[in-house]
Amino acid sequence: MQTETFGAGSDDQDLARAEGFRRMVEAAGHQWPDGWVKGEGFVRPRSTDDPMRPPPTLAEIGEEYVPQVVDLSPGQRKRYLAQVPPGPTWPR
Repeated sequence: MQTETFGAGSDDQDLARAEGFRRMVEAAGHQWPDGWVKGEGFVRPRSTDDPMRPPPTLAEIGEEYVPQVVDLSPGQRKRYLAQVPPGPTWPR
């Protein structure tokens, strides 16, 4: 048994965050969600790539984020991915 604490907002906001986290844990087979660091939330690993590499495009970010959304109705994930616009890097 492990616990996580949410205390960055109002009580209602913290309860909503905790409920969302609970659903992510359930969706992950009662394991920490991929990329979650206890006490910090989702943390991207530090890149060892070229520091001059341009930032990811909004499309790349969206395509990475949408599959992580839980509790969607059938077909909703496909509709979300269809709404991710291709385009220039962000922010500029």
